Amino acid sequence: SAFKVSFDEVFKKLRGPKGSKVGLTIKRPNVKEHIKVTLIRDEIPIFSVLASFLIDDITGYIKINRFASTTTQEFQDAVDFLLADGMQQLVIDLRNNGGGLMDEAIKIVDLFISSNDKILITKGKILGSDHIYYASKKAPYKNIPIITIINRGSASASEIVSGAFQDLDRGLVI
Repeated sequence: SAFKVSFDEVFKKLRGPKGSKVGLTIKRPNVKEHIKVTLIRDEIPIFSVLASFLIDDITGYIKINRFASTTTQEFQDAVDFLLADGMQQLVIDLRNNGGGLMDEAIKIVDLFISSNDKILITKGKILGSDHIYYASKKAPYKNIPIITIINRGSASASEIVSGAFQDLDRGLVI
C-alpha cells in the first residue's frame, strides 16, 4: 500500500535498472475492481523547451521551463522550425522559470543582439571575479521582434534574458 508513504519512499520503490519492470495495482474510490499495470523503467528526458507553436500565421510562441545545458540548442531548433512555418515575431514565455545556467541565458540573448553590447555584468566580492559578457554580433535572429512574458516565479536566468532584451531595447517584457 502507498497509503501514507512518503514521496522519497515512492521513488525508491519505482526506480530501478532501465528495462526492468515494476507492477502497480491501482485502487480507485467507488470502484470495486483494481487496475493492474506493469511499467517498464526507462530514462525520462527532461526538456527545457516545453512548447513551441504558431499562435497565428506570424506569431511564434516558445515556453522555456528551465535553463540547462541543452536549452540554447532546443530553443534554436524551435525558432528555426517556427521560421520555416512563417513566423515573423516571437513570444518567449518564461513564467515560473526559476532559472538555471547563466551561460545558457546569455547564449539565448546573444541569438538576438547584433551589436557588441553588454548582455550581463557580474560582480563578486573577490578581487578579479567581476566579468562583463558581450554579444558576439552573430545574431541569427536579429530581425525578429520579441515579447518576453515573466511573472513572480521567473528568476535568475529568466531575469537575465528578459532584462537584457528590455535594457538593450531589443524586446518588450510583459
